[in-house]
Amino acid sequence: MSRVPGTVFTAKSTLLIGAAAGRTGGETAYFMTRNCLSQLGAVVLATPAVLVAGVHNEFNEDGTLKSEQYQKSLDNAVISLRNVIAQR
Repeated sequence: MSRVPGTVFTAKSTLLIGAAAGRTGGETAYFMTRNCLSQLGAVVLATPAVLVAGVHNEFNEDGTLKSEQYQKSLDNAVISLRNVIAQR
């Protein structure tokens, strides 16, 4: 980013999703990334965090999520992102 002219993240709507082997590592990475993006001027959606723990067990062979709860959370987060973008 230091070699790109302008401010690439300023006012960009962003959605963060965490996926990790365990809960703590994914949450830590999520919140650290959220903080960094905010400092760069990105608009990080304040939707409930989508954090997939035990990622090695949560995906089907075709890459889809096994859990309906995770899928619903992801769908809702994407809808929120689309709505924010449409309002800009």
